[in-house]
Amino acid sequence: MTFAIRQNPKEYTIRSLDCKKTGNGEQQLNWKYNKASHFLVIATPAKAAWNPEENMISWLEENGNELLKNYSIMAGELLWYLIEERDFFAQKNKFIIPRGSLKIQVPYCIFIYPCQISQNVWEIYQVSNHENEATIPVHIPVKLKYKNINKYFIFPQQRLCMFRPIFDFTQDFNQLEGILCYKPSCSRCHFPVSAESMRNAKDGWLRVWIPSGEELNVYTTLEYKKYYYVRIEEQ
Repeated sequence: MTFAIRQNPKEYTIRSLDCKKTGNGEQQLNWKYNKASHFLVIATPAKAAWNPEENMISWLEENGNELLKNYSIMAGELLWYLIEERDFFAQKNKFIIPRGSLKIQVPYCIFIYPCQISQNVWEIYQVSNHENEATIPVHIPVKLKYKNINKYFIFPQQRLCMFRPIFDFTQDFNQLEGILCYKPSCSRCHFPVSAESMRNAKDGWLRVWIPSGEELNVYTTLEYKKYYYVRIEEQ
């Protein structure tokens, strides 16, 4: 069995790739295409920094027969799927990643390659402009509450802001590093939320003092903006 990555001719394309969650909690992928006998779908955690085109051939040389037989393989943190074009067409150009296949609260990158597979030859086509790539983001609920506290006559009235990101990372706070930042409405600066500050936070609540009447906003940092969305739950 031989494998080759080909430059993308016009007849082998992936377009309008869309990813959304169904009512059953499954991830549904939709895309348009011109020509293919199969589609190779790879799902990898966003933080894995794994380049499929650098590692694909060596992995397929070892696992291609099994993938062709079973149509799905979980290899470490990566998920590999092989879809026949006729099956994809029969499902009205959609593919469902089975519920439970993806880890909870882990964002994923999706890569889809049109393929031409005949006998023992796999031709896998590159797609221009990253149109074959999509992201499955994670929503992070952040509980937020305020307390107005009068610091007697020494300080003007100040407001205590308390916020608590709700993660299900089994208390591995290192996974939070670099994801979140906060910004008081009176400041131009964004302040990062470190894993160490989360680890040391009393009862999991981070505390920030700001002038009375101001508000606190919590954001995803620019680096992780397409992987995580913050949802504020004010109490």
